[in-house]
Amino acid sequence: MLDVVTILLDPFLLIGLFLGSLYFYLTATFDFWECRGVPFKKPTVLVGNFGPLLLFRKSQPEGVKDMYQWFENERFFGAFRVRSPVLILRDPDLVKSVCIKDFSYFLNRGIPINNDQDPLSGHLFNLEGRKWKGLRSKLTPAFSSGKLKQMFYLLVECCEELRRLIGEASRNGDQTVEVRELAAKFIIDVIGSCAFGIQINALTDDKSEFHRAAKKLSRPSYKATLWRMLRTAMPKLYKLLGVQIVDPSVTKFFTSVVSQMINQRENNGMIRHDFMDLLIELKNKGTLENGTDNSAIFSDEDKQAAKEID
Repeated sequence: MLDVVTILLDPFLLIGLFLGSLYFYLTATFDFWECRGVPFKKPTVLVGNFGPLLLFRKSQPEGVKDMYQWFENERFFGAFRVRSPVLILRDPDLVKSVCIKDFSYFLNRGIPINNDQDPLSGHLFNLEGRKWKGLRSKLTPAFSSGKLKQMFYLLVECCEELRRLIGEASRNGDQTVEVRELAAKFIIDVIGSCAFGIQINALTDDKSEFHRAAKKLSRPSYKATLWRMLRTAMPKLYKLLGVQIVDPSVTKFFTSVVSQMINQRENNGMIRHDFMDLLIELKNKGTLENGTDNSAIFSDEDKQAAKEID
């Protein structure tokens, strides 16, 4: 009996059992599409069919485009995100059916989030069910033509600064302009001005704290990729561990900025007709007015899709 226990406690045997169990768990779903007669490409353990994207060998647009062309003569095909089966549609009629007619069956994206520990991940793209519907219905009026026209002057201010810098660079023939970095700074300025009501000046100030936080938020990392793989492969473990994909310092910074701006606006009564004003209105009234143009908030397709959730 003692010999049997000794054999079972052998470290090499335990490691082998663990690796074998992990391999079985990760590959247990790999026959999902084959059993259903759906064309699919053979996945790889740990990464599924998303290896080039998860390992940063390709950008997301390039990777998705390559996958889209795997089965050019099929209306749809299957893939695997780590171990989770993913159906990719190529037929526009099927896409329309999923997004509108049969939306009630496809309203969730299957992306688990830890909203308490990782609040910046709890946005419209990740939320599901009634949380998604409730937030979407509240935010939709913020994107009406009347609301967007009111904040257009903020965009013009950022464009004028961009045009000035491009003009200076063009007059100096020896100066090299990094267009990608310039465009990124312009976008940060627009987001800061229109969404947060802050003059970031990222185009001229590389040391702006908002600029650094925004770059850190968008910068890809292997740590974040590892957590996303865990989120897809083991969603229950992901929720149990309370993983925070977004850097805690970034979450703290943006939470602090929003709180400070709300307090400043409410105390001083300042109005800039930006998204921060709309969020304060939503916070105080629980809803947003549609605006002065009295245009319909939802299109017919939006209404049909929303009804399917009820």
